[in-house]
Amino acid sequence: CIQPGSPCREVLQRQSGMIIDFTKGGCPLAPPSLTGSEAIVPIVRDEQARGIVLLRKAKGMPFTSGDLDLLRYFSPVFASALEVATRYQDAKRAAGIDFLTQTVSRRAVLRALREEIARARRYSRTFSIVLLDVNELKKINDNYGHLMGDEALRQVTATLIKNIRNTDILGRYGGDEFLLLLSETDAAGAISLATRTVEELLHIRIGTGREKIPCPTFAWGCAEFPRDGEEETPLLAQADRRLYQQKWEREKEVNRDLLFL
Repeated sequence: CIQPGSPCREVLQRQSGMIIDFTKGGCPLAPPSLTGSEAIVPIVRDEQARGIVLLRKAKGMPFTSGDLDLLRYFSPVFASALEVATRYQDAKRAAGIDFLTQTVSRRAVLRALREEIARARRYSRTFSIVLLDVNELKKINDNYGHLMGDEALRQVTATLIKNIRNTDILGRYGGDEFLLLLSETDAAGAISLATRTVEELLHIRIGTGREKIPCPTFAWGCAEFPRDGEEETPLLAQADRRLYQQKWEREKEVNRDLLFL
């Protein structure tokens, strides 16, 4: 499609859209048997063509200039999505993969967060982060050994990965903390994902052999760009505050229950 002399190459070079009607011999490189029409627009970011969007209609009325205008209108959305996918792959390559959990390292996930802030600001988009803390991991290490603690982290990671999209990024933020970076997701979506994932985690049993123990509990907090902050530090601080607010409320409930035993 991008070979020299092709319509796709021309769209990239001229950074303008094009309609090809194969019933009128619109493309000399196309096989004679090809029918219908195509609409092609460039994906432009920072005044450079980064890719194309190509729609093909096998039969019926050919695409119109109005169809082309509609594709152009959505071109910034395509550019944003392409940047998210590219950033995700870059983060994986550049990472720093955490050896135990196979998630990206703290440094890599924070770099991805800064890049997501720049992207969201450029395209006026929103995204959310979730900071998740594995409670009582130290107790597992002390009571069952570090191998069981490591297995707990691995199984928690596997469940987290299962519940996020390919374009989301999961990083190990600290010893027992994980940072989720959820592109194109508002706070309501982040809360829904975190609630659903933690509910699933609480039903798994940790261990590889005969010995199985209940999964530890979790605390989490989320923050949404730009509502909760427009820079890395305020966003992380807000998520951290909400995480510890949740921990405090749970401890208060436990203490109240103990009081009435």
